[in-house]
Amino acid sequence: MLLSNLGVEEIEKLRPIDILAQMLRDGSRDLILHFFKSYGMAEACAMCLTLATPVAIADTSEAKDLLEVFQHSYSLPRSEAEAVQGALSCSAVVVEAARKVYEDAAFVGEPIEEPAKPTAGNSGGYGAAAVPATETTLPKLHFSGAYEGLALYAARLVAPLWEHSLLFERKAGERVKVFLRLDAGTLRVLEERVRALEKYLHACECRRLASAPAFAAGGAARGYEADPWGGLQYAAPGGQAYAQRQAANKRQRVEVAAEREAKAASAMRVTLMRASEAIKILRLLLEHVGEDVSAIVDRLDATTRGHLVRTTGAGGHGNFGLRARQQHYTTLRDLVTTEEGELVVRGLIAALMAHQMSVGRGGEVDELGRGLEQGCPTFFRSDDRTFYDARLVLKRAQAAKAEAERAALVKQALASLLKVPAVVNLPAVVPELATLGCWEGVVELPLR
Repeated sequence: MLLSNLGVEEIEKLRPIDILAQMLRDGSRDLILHFFKSYGMAEACAMCLTLATPVAIADTSEAKDLLEVFQHSYSLPRSEAEAVQGALSCSAVVVEAARKVYEDAAFVGEPIEEPAKPTAGNSGGYGAAAVPATETTLPKLHFSGAYEGLALYAARLVAPLWEHSLLFERKAGERVKVFLRLDAGTLRVLEERVRALEKYLHACECRRLASAPAFAAGGAARGYEADPWGGLQYAAPGGQAYAQRQAANKRQRVEVAAEREAKAASAMRVTLMRASEAIKILRLLLEHVGEDVSAIVDRLDATTRGHLVRTTGAGGHGNFGLRARQQHYTTLRDLVTTEEGELVVRGLIAALMAHQMSVGRGGEVDELGRGLEQGCPTFFRSDDRTFYDARLVLKRAQAAKAEAERAALVKQALASLLKVPAVVNLPAVVPELATLGCWEGVVELPLR
């Protein structure tokens, strides 16, 4: 707001990303090139990637659905819901232009490997035997602006949870309750952003593999053979053969570097996919249980709880650094990149399912299972879905009054459980089978 003798004026300052969006809309190539030079390759590519990967295209039914979700499911006022919708959507013209710029080497540059140089060795001399140097330094890779922008944007997306504890404790009377650090609406925004970026990267990867099938088969780049000496062979400087050899060598280094960069981008895409799935599971905890997730944490076994809550001491090393001895909850980085984190995520899913069944919400368990199988295939596989469907059948068997119906349901559940013995939670299932008199299952399941 600006107050002057002429009155009160409202001044809106455009962000750099808004300026880039205007340039993309206008299609001014020279201005976009100047923008990239002004803000730096990595920063400009990160902004370009932000515009290229919206959650929804503006003025479409998908964008309207997004508005409805945040207005009704998360109880946001319409003005705030519209602000969230505006932040997560972008016009189709800007999205298409941003993707073309992000994939254009004239704007983002190309990766390249420095030529490998031999280490110093005894090349021989007067009266000494020549000993060739056989070791080479690893060629250094200079990433393109596209990859640097991707790394920067991805780091900013997951920063709120990546290195910070996901849960915290709050004392309520004599009891200590456990809460998630972010609310469901914030987690939904973060999840959608990360998932949109991962989908775009997956589409780029598929196009690349389709255009260069040799890369998918693990072959050398465009038929070149790996040359630890950078492809340099002797040719007289200044001659045509020398110039051709130099050009071929540079082309080889660019293409090999592009392959290495593509592999790094693929690894980052997988990390982002796992991150979006972990964030979705945390959001589902909030939506189905509420902000107090103590009941879920209490259902975890001792091993899983030990991975979820870590104790560090002064002088100790680990993800939490050097601190005074105290307990810390796990981070998103732990959930996504470690085996212990995967055990925690799967334990949280099992605890959520058991909680929903214990409070008589079988319909929600079935719906939740379908959603997890489709949206979180890394942490919730088809075998898990079969197991929880069998648990629901056992619950129906316990409620059945007719003996014939109960026996049929138990037989159906046992047949499903025997198909997926590796994911069966024996401490939970065996007592239920014993209560229902299914002694065949009590004996057979542990032996599988």
